[in-house]
Amino acid sequence: MPRNSLGRIIFDGNTPIREVIAALSAPLKKQDGLPGGIALIAGTGGNLAGIVTDGDLRRGLARGVSLDVPVSRIANRAPIVIPDAVPLRERAAYIRNTLLRKGSLKKYVEKMVVIDKSGAPMDVLTTYDIWQTADSRLKRVGVVGLGYVGLTLSLTLAELGFTVFGLEKNKKIAENIAAGAPHFHEDGLSELLKAQRGKNFTLVDDFEGSRSVDVYVIAVGTPLTKSGAPDAFALKEVARAIGRVIKRNDLVVLRSTVAVGTTRDVVVPILEKYSGLSAGSEFLVAFAPERTVEGKALQELRTLPQIVGGLNRASAEAAAGVFSFLTRSVVTLDSLEEAEMVKLINNTYRDVTFGFANEIALIAEKWGVRASKVIKAANFGYERSAVPLPSPGVGGYCLAKDPQIFSASARAKGYRTALLTAGRRVNTNMLSHIAHDALAFLAQRKIAPLSAQALIFGIAFKGFPKTSDMRGSPALEIANALRKSGVKNITAYDTAVPAEDIKRAGLSPARSWQSAVRDADVILCMNNNPDFASLGMKKVCVRRKKPLFIFDGWSVWDEQELPTLPLVVYRNL
Repeated sequence: MPRNSLGRIIFDGNTPIREVIAALSAPLKKQDGLPGGIALIAGTGGNLAGIVTDGDLRRGLARGVSLDVPVSRIANRAPIVIPDAVPLRERAAYIRNTLLRKGSLKKYVEKMVVIDKSGAPMDVLTTYDIWQTADSRLKRVGVVGLGYVGLTLSLTLAELGFTVFGLEKNKKIAENIAAGAPHFHEDGLSELLKAQRGKNFTLVDDFEGSRSVDVYVIAVGTPLTKSGAPDAFALKEVARAIGRVIKRNDLVVLRSTVAVGTTRDVVVPILEKYSGLSAGSEFLVAFAPERTVEGKALQELRTLPQIVGGLNRASAEAAAGVFSFLTRSVVTLDSLEEAEMVKLINNTYRDVTFGFANEIALIAEKWGVRASKVIKAANFGYERSAVPLPSPGVGGYCLAKDPQIFSASARAKGYRTALLTAGRRVNTNMLSHIAHDALAFLAQRKIAPLSAQALIFGIAFKGFPKTSDMRGSPALEIANALRKSGVKNITAYDTAVPAEDIKRAGLSPARSWQSAVRDADVILCMNNNPDFASLGMKKVCVRRKKPLFIFDGWSVWDEQELPTLPLVVYRNL
């Protein structure tokens, strides 16, 4: 049924332009529910013969058209219309396909007329109206950066029915994905890639033409510079590329971890500069941080609450409309900055609490007390205490980096952090402490560093859930510390990390863990890969004929039996 108030903006084609301007200048009542700046031209039988917008009026006057000529002289006789029979959730796709068919996909269509089967106007909708009612899965999503964050999100969205285009600049990574072989270990990822590749997920080199998208997700890495400041180089590069192709009403979502204020102060100005469009009104911008744990990302994308903050309310609602398909719980915040801070809070909290546990370990060692034992006792049945267990450093791409990004965000407002910085320092010092103990053992046994054999179990930054990610790995930090002290023969064993990756890290992959244990002078277990617990370490160690130092950072081996072996010096936390 036509909107009752529609008659206020319908005119005969012979109506003078002057009268149409006067009518359009009159304020519309809120209850009318009609957008301003548009007049409908009625044809014979009440069908839609054309429309006149503010832009048509301005262009006509600029050409010198008299205000007394019929309005049909300046009308758009082939406007974009939507048949009323098209379901609400499919109207966005209908408009897109219509523009694509006409070869004018980049054309901005601000208002569209809904018509009945006879061609008579029934309603006028804005692009925002269309966006709000559209099924988000009909929007095409482009994900820039197909690392851990980007690839898992891309394939999850594809599995949910979205059409997803993924762009990755690293040629080796792109080749692996194209071949159906992810470049990192994640439970279920290989199977999901094979199922969605060429179906709902397509690898692309750009977002031009038929590869044009409606939603851009930026998932590139944001490392630190040598001075410890956030490096936004890749982020800026991606923003420039998106700015060159973005259309009106598109949505840009940042998924990368950034310093507070980066989206508004860095990314938005670049998008506006290269697109010539205004953020918030002509295109939308939101921040939705990734918070999954490596190894369980595909599961957590579907269960964790998604955090969304927008440049304005429309931006936040549009992003929430997409992420609501991932999980039932979407937390919509009031600003970009709030959403940016959430991710930094999550990871910094973990780093600080791990730092507290590791400092307990350092103190406990001085007193001959085992830290893990007393922490478990402190937590047992005491709901107000949830101290984590100590660990051989805190690794990973995010946990070691994000506290520094948070501290940089504080410095930007003139505040210098104390607790955040202290926690990071303790976690870094833990690695130096472990290396010192290993080197002290070699010195006591008069084993020259150059001839010493070191074996590291667990090269990935963590062992459970399993991952092949070596970014920010405590094991690699330990290896570097040993090298600087003259230990050159370092072998590594990790069931989740390919041998080629271990070689690229500058270490020798173990041919077998048994032979590596027999040859080693120092063994360092640096992650909690569950495969290590069942290796039968004692059976191999008991046959050894020379002294051995074992640091069991996660107590994965038999802490009752190994210390009893005569040639073994066993340490844990």
